[in-house]
Amino acid sequence: MDTKIFLLIITILTTVTFLLSCSPMLETDIDYSDMENNEDETTNEEQTEEESAWQDIPLTNINTQATFTIKELTQKPTLIETFAVWCPTCTRQQGIIHELLEEQTLDFNALSLNIDPNEDEVLIQEHIEKNSFEAGTYAISPTTLTQALIDQYGITIASAPQAPIVLICPNGNSELLQNGLKTANELTQALESC
Repeated sequence: MDTKIFLLIITILTTVTFLLSCSPMLETDIDYSDMENNEDETTNEEQTEEESAWQDIPLTNINTQATFTIKELTQKPTLIETFAVWCPTCTRQQGIIHELLEEQTLDFNALSLNIDPNEDEVLIQEHIEKNSFEAGTYAISPTTLTQALIDQYGITIASAPQAPIVLICPNGNSELLQNGLKTANELTQALESC
């Protein structure tokens, strides 16, 4: 083997090994304790208030320009879908939710919450009009809200192509539904569980 090729291969392998060893995503000694329910001196009621504080962050309905909070929506079962307009899976999921809203067989609210910081109201409004999504509520998630959702439900909530949806019941219980595109039947079952 030529010496130059050998040295090139060694350099590449060394660089790759170095990069892999520096990658935080591949660390095996990550401390996950701050991501779990810590047993500290706060009561369950205090933890619930802290965990749901994000529901009081003011949002603007893109269709009506009215200000609202997620807490106001949760008087009924509420689906919160995080999305980006560039995401085809999100658009398909919004279509399924839109059909359920138009059927009016279930009494629920739906919030499509845009989490892409590069998208604005004009782009989202074009998305709504292009896809005829008149039903439901659309808003842009402030960074603080997106971070609070990540803190409570994990990073998946900020991965638009995984079609993340949080179900919030009127009693305050909430859950992140299974990743991936959810069928109308799966969403109906989730809403009926409230």
